Amino acid sequence: MFNIILPGLLFIGIVIWVSVKLKNWKQRILFLLFVFIGIPAAMLYWFQWGWENREQKFKSAQIECRKKREIEELHILFMGFTERNLASSCVTFHKNAAGKILDSNQHQLDSAKFNEGSYSADYYYTPLFRTDDILEIAVAGKLFTLSNFVLTASANYNMGGAVLNGCRIDSADINGKRTAWNQNMIIHKTDQY
Repeated sequence: MFNIILPGLLFIGIVIWVSVKLKNWKQRILFLLFVFIGIPAAMLYWFQWGWENREQKFKSAQIECRKKREIEELHILFMGFTERNLASSCVTFHKNAAGKILDSNQHQLDSAKFNEGSYSADYYYTPLFRTDDILEIAVAGKLFTLSNFVLTASANYNMGGAVLNGCRIDSADINGKRTAWNQNMIIHKTDQY
């Protein structure tokens, strides 16, 4: 709070000092109009221009991300499974669009966590992955086939508009069903795919 009060008092003091130093009332009125109307109007215009400029950059970034074909990392959260299901190993098959297996592995899911009466675990796939590749994940006796990935621009919003953070996955098919993908994909045991 002190950070706002001191500069505010300093600004008011400067405005009063300049008003007193001006020679006549016309100059004082013009100066006060400039300070209390002109400066806020210029700041509002600058703010609106910055917002529109960032929005335009965000739209351009979305187009660029749609063209991009490589995904750096997949993050999936498995929820609603039992601790025993999540403790067992997870089998992954990475295939290209033609169905040729590029990578296969078996590993543990990261740290099963108890949350609101059910367990969840994180799954990360970090090898280079293309948007037309297919990822098959076998967890707790269920097979999840992820394909047809679409990328979009990622951004945080503040008072100045969108601040770009690169590209992220927008959506993908899970067992043939189109599913939105926010910060990560959440797959519930009860989901019907």
